[in-house]
Amino acid sequence: MLSILVVNVGSTSLKFKLLAFEPAELARPNGVPAEGRIEGIGRPVSRIRIKVGADVREEERGVADYAAALDHVLRALDLSGGSPGGGVASRRLSAVCFKPVHACPLPVGVVEMDEATLAAMEAMNSVAPAHNPPVIAAVRAFRALLPATPLLGLFEPDFHRTLPPEAWLESVPLAWVEAYGVRKYGFHGASHRYIAERAPDVLGVPAEGLKLISCHLGGSSSVAAVLGGRSRDTSMSFSPQSGLPQGARCGQIDPFIALYLIQARGLSVEEVAGTLARRSGLLGLSGVSAEFREIEAAAMRGEPDAERAISVFVYQVQGEIARMTVPLQGLEALVFTGGIGEQSPGFRRRVCDGLAHLGVRLDAGRNQAAVGCEAEISRFGSAVRVLTLPTDEELILGREAAGWLMRQPPGAARHG
Repeated sequence: MLSILVVNVGSTSLKFKLLAFEPAELARPNGVPAEGRIEGIGRPVSRIRIKVGADVREEERGVADYAAALDHVLRALDLSGGSPGGGVASRRLSAVCFKPVHACPLPVGVVEMDEATLAAMEAMNSVAPAHNPPVIAAVRAFRALLPATPLLGLFEPDFHRTLPPEAWLESVPLAWVEAYGVRKYGFHGASHRYIAERAPDVLGVPAEGLKLISCHLGGSSSVAAVLGGRSRDTSMSFSPQSGLPQGARCGQIDPFIALYLIQARGLSVEEVAGTLARRSGLLGLSGVSAEFREIEAAAMRGEPDAERAISVFVYQVQGEIARMTVPLQGLEALVFTGGIGEQSPGFRRRVCDGLAHLGVRLDAGRNQAAVGCEAEISRFGSAVRVLTLPTDEELILGREAAGWLMRQPPGAARHG
């Protein structure tokens, strides 16, 4: 049995899921012995929820940093003692797998999170300031706690390696591409890959040739065009700040806005970068929150800025969906996933109402009933079938990590 601990590190949060795989069957885990999250790391009070077997423990306490958070998780896993139906002790972990965002040069497939990989990530810290530093800190903390355990990673852009040149080339000098790696990378790869694999099963159709658009919508959002299970284009480009408006990140804007504010208005590079990365997007537009549920609630109370922020987001999502029909040369299936995509029937309705010209017809009742579940929400006979699918990035990461372990020669070094 392979026990893979999948870790998703945020700027102040840590989510994890422990997956058990049989070596002869890696398509699906044999079980999920433990999972949980710690939110508010570094704040006076952190929220902790850890489920080990059937035992669920919730508490609020101070968790100073990632080392303390990881130590808490590993202690909780050890408490299970490996009993039937319980968790797996941390000392018996086969590997820990992370979901790193960006590196230069970008690794291919599953890689060991060694110092060379971390150095490649550090080279892109300015491009992914909210993502790279926390993952790097977590990897080093894990290495100190579990020095003999393989520490692996599958970078988010990996699924988008199948983009053709016309999709990944930016309109900058080719010398920038070759010297600096300036190009479209795309993100949320594990989520879009899961949707690409799961949607054909739910639809009951072959994956081969299926023209699918995957909408990962949440605190961080992107849209991907998937043809026959392969990514053909995606809305995010060189950095996680690109594409759709994000919860607090700007998304795609004219790059000369930043140059104008620095050169003509005297704002510092740090001030502009900080505002675009932490105080823009839905937060900047609404003036309410980066959390979509809070923005929706404010709009329901009649706050015009909140309603305007939602309208902008709806319009941008509609535009990206329409654009993604070009590489697909059509559209057969549209999938909503992520926190907003899975949980907000009202947002899905507003998006789909503007896509009738593409053949999208939503069933109001089915859409309203589909919250956090797998469901088809299009009308019977709609030219485009519309689904809600809860994503499972952990499955993709755990499966790929398990496959990496199985391919290592006997006696090979397996540590970070």
